[in-house]
Amino acid sequence: ALARQVKCDIVPETFDKVSREVPVISTIYPNHPTYTMEEFDAAGGLGAVVKELVKAGKIDTAAGGMFGTIGDKAKLAENKDMNVIHSVENPIHEQGGLAVLHGNIGTDSAIVKFSAVDPAAWKFSGPAKCYDSQDDAWNAILRDEIVAGDVVIIRYEGPKGSPGMPHMETFMAAVLGKGLGSRLALVSDGRFSGATGGLAIGHVSPEAYEGGNLALIKDGDMIYIDVEARMLTVDVTEAEFADRRKRFEPVHKPAKGWLNLYRKNCTSAHRGATVFWDD
Repeated sequence: ALARQVKCDIVPETFDKVSREVPVISTIYPNHPTYTMEEFDAAGGLGAVVKELVKAGKIDTAAGGMFGTIGDKAKLAENKDMNVIHSVENPIHEQGGLAVLHGNIGTDSAIVKFSAVDPAAWKFSGPAKCYDSQDDAWNAILRDEIVAGDVVIIRYEGPKGSPGMPHMETFMAAVLGKGLGSRLALVSDGRFSGATGGLAIGHVSPEAYEGGNLALIKDGDMIYIDVEARMLTVDVTEAEFADRRKRFEPVHKPAKGWLNLYRKNCTSAHRGATVFWDD
């Protein structure tokens, strides 16, 4: 959305390309068992991360900011703890945190923060359990209706559907609390926070409210996730989707005032969930 405002051509795949080229060199809770922002700050914080990226030629030192260039920031920084902030040559993960997935669920795109996912779960499959709000899914997992092996669908939480695209942190917190972080998956048209852990796929676009295939998935449909192959698919044929679409009626959640105006005018998550899209 910000890039669109300054006429810069950024698409979801831009982030996938960066993630393939820039590794993860620091993690904090919940993606690390003990390190928190306190340890990260003591080790040198963001400046130290920038310094390591500069050393490896992974960042444009001439890029400007409010307080000088990236190069200026790197010169002032010091990495005080290589256990907390690694070098690029000794990364925690060879690839960065985000992957952009494609397939017959998010036919435009979907996003997973796979640095927060146990590599053993990068390839995952299971039957769908579908919920039309985060609250419904959250109550279901508290009642133990959601179990290991499930692929939970939370839909109608996208830019138009919610409206406003809230993050699914409440549900994923319950998943982690029950020890299911790598034993089930979540697929949603909502978004996630930086503290999300577990196999959580969001930003599914087109969203359910706009008639994306996410809205047409039924309980029991088999869903297949392959993070390394960047694939997110459901075992439903195009003919079956077409048949289901004949009976499609979106779930309409009430919205007044500005939220209603936003719903009427915003783009998909694939295009930044912004109202500033003139062509």
